Amino acid sequence: MELGDLYEEYAIMIYHFIYLKCRDKDLAEDIVQTTFLKAITKIDSFHGESKISTWLCQIAKNEYLNYCRKHNRQQSYDEYVENNAELFLQKTEPFHDTALEKIILNERADVIKKILHTLEEPYKEVFMMRVYGEYSFGEIAELFQKNDTWARVTYYRAKIKIIEKFQEKEEFL
Repeated sequence: MELGDLYEEYAIMIYHFIYLKCRDKDLAEDIVQTTFLKAITKIDSFHGESKISTWLCQIAKNEYLNYCRKHNRQQSYDEYVENNAELFLQKTEPFHDTALEKIILNERADVIKKILHTLEEPYKEVFMMRVYGEYSFGEIAELFQKNDTWARVTYYRAKIKIIEKFQEKEEFL
């Protein structure tokens, strides 16, 4: 497979993977470019032990972490959660029109945002990849160099933690 073919097939996936982490379109595009440049120079290190998509995502993740270290940027999902907590609610509840229901949804979004901030790794990353990145359990497993069962169990545990913490806080709303 030629580099152009690889780029055509995987660039969008890598873009979404990095955009999920940084929530910056320009940065995500830059990381995609540097990922493929690094892939060209490191193609000899790919031995086929994983899928090419996993290898490219690992390069992209390392490029993003390097960028964060170089620019003293805190690498976290906090910005994403803060700006998009309503997305989580829209996936779990239908949209409501009344002003009171919108206020309640906003309050719940704040609670969920705070809960997501408290999740420890790898629960936070697996949950975000599954819900927001729409990654399959197989793709998540490959990125963590684990199996599908691990990805499913980790996601399930993250979801349970969120629900339990939400129910505890909802009592006080």
